[in-house]
Amino acid sequence: LAIANIAAINTPFTRALKKLISRIFYISAGRNPLFNAHGNDVDLRQDRIHDITPLLKRLAYNSVKWNTLQSALTLLFEEISELKLLPVGENVAPHVLSTSGDLVPVSDMGFGLRNALQILAVMSVAPTGTILVVDEPEQGLNQARQRDFAKLLEMLRPDLTLLVATQAEAFCKGLESSSLYLV
Repeated sequence: LAIANIAAINTPFTRALKKLISRIFYISAGRNPLFNAHGNDVDLRQDRIHDITPLLKRLAYNSVKWNTLQSALTLLFEEISELKLLPVGENVAPHVLSTSGDLVPVSDMGFGLRNALQILAVMSVAPTGTILVVDEPEQGLNQARQRDFAKLLEMLRPDLTLLVATQAEAFCKGLESSSLYLV
């Protein structure tokens, strides 16, 4: 049943289905998140969120969510001590402060970190009760970090339903509860 056809039908079932669909967000595999100093606010319902900077800007206005995101990132990547939004021209871009004191733009960091940060940022701004479908969240992470990332995703937002599609054995071994659903 196509979503366009559902909009035209007004029955209790289709109203319930529309309500359920409005809670679902999808983060596809094969993503290549960008962290640029430009971009407008982003709609989580898009199939692909290309530039994560607008999500991070939104999070920066909420100190609790920003600190939670930053803590999650530093737990997963012990070489990072802080996430910062710094001016770049007339805009801002995310940077990480390493434990060695280096300040590096996120756009220059490895794919695993950028991928994890994208998922963590989307999770941080998703409304309560959201169903988040993530395809291969472990991309770019070594096996130890895959296990840690699985544990982190379980703990971060217990008010979300997280559906994960993965073939990574290490990621699956990191799961401790049934609050994360594997497909």
